[in-house]
Amino acid sequence: MQTPFWITLAVAAIGVIGTLAGVIVTQHQSNARERWSFERGREQERERWLRDDAARTFERRRGVYEDFYGALMIYGNLVEQRSRGMISKVSNEPFSDVYRISYIVQLYGTSQVFDAARSALESAGKWSLEQVGTDQEKAVGQEYFSRRAELVDAIKNDLHLPARKAGNGGEALPGPAGTADLD
Repeated sequence: MQTPFWITLAVAAIGVIGTLAGVIVTQHQSNARERWSFERGREQERERWLRDDAARTFERRRGVYEDFYGALMIYGNLVEQRSRGMISKVSNEPFSDVYRISYIVQLYGTSQVFDAARSALESAGKWSLEQVGTDQEKAVGQEYFSRRAELVDAIKNDLHLPARKAGNGGEALPGPAGTADLD
C-alpha cells in the first residue's frame, strides 16, 4: 500500500512550517535578548556617566570651597590685623576676591554651604567697618569666628569629612595673628 500523495505533501508542508516557526521563535527570542542586552549596556553607560559627573562635580565643589575659604581667611586675617592695630586699613581687593568666589560657591555648593559662606563673608565685612577697639568691634569679630566655624562645619558635612574635634566647644578659637583652631 502506497501513501497517498497528499499526505506526503502535508507532512512536507508541516515540516517546512515547523522549521519556519522555529526560525521565527528563535529570531524573536534573539531580538528580545539583544534588546535587553543593548538596554542594559546603555543603562550601565548612563550609570558610569552619572558617577563620572558626580566625581567631577565633587572635585569642582571641593576646589571652590578651598578657594573661598582661603580667600576668606586672607580677608579675615587682614581685618584681624587691623583690629589688633598691626595695619591701619584693609583694602577692598581681598573682599572683592572673596565676593567673586562666593558666586561660584553659589553655583557648585549646597544651599547650606552657600548660606554659611555668605554669613561668614558678611560678618567679616561688618567687622572691617567697625571702629577699632570698641566692644561692638570685638563682638563682631567673635561673630566672624563663629560664622567661619559654621562654614567649616557646613563644608565638612557637604563633603562627608569628619567633623571638627569637640574639645573647643564647637567655636573657633582665635589664635595669634588671625589663625583659628578649627581642627
